[in-house]
Amino acid sequence: MEINPEKAIRYIVENAPLFAQAKANRVFVENYLRTVKSRLMNEETGTLGNKEAYAYAHPDYVAQLEALKIATEEEERLKYMLSAAQARIALASAGMLEVVKAAVDASSDEALKISWEYGTEWSREDPKLVSLAKTLGMTDSDIDNLFLRAMAVS
Repeated sequence: MEINPEKAIRYIVENAPLFAQAKANRVFVENYLRTVKSRLMNEETGTLGNKEAYAYAHPDYVAQLEALKIATEEEERLKYMLSAAQARIALASAGMLEVVKAAVDASSDEALKISWEYGTEWSREDPKLVSLAKTLGMTDSDIDNLFLRAMAVS
């Protein structure tokens, strides 16, 4: 599988605004949830506990929670798609993309191959990643530096 760093950069440039909008939507919905709760609590009389129980059970509050769920899912989906592109760009800029691709291709670990080809997020603590890095002679510091380089890609 050919990975083109320019294509990855183009992907980030084209999709970063979508991620930014998704994040803005999530933050708005999250904050608006407080407004809904406040409005609903003002509708109810009685103790603070009664007001809060009324607000949490109200269909308007539940609908806003559902909107928050949807907004968070979209933000996370876009974030992880950008993360995979950033990781590949970091590998390319470190001159390691071809080496890593060859090591993945040569590996007998099918889970590693699937993670490389389809994964949208790579964790620093992933045993497959750590094992691959050690196979390539990388130290923990080398791995950390690659992750820092990937985080700097915007």
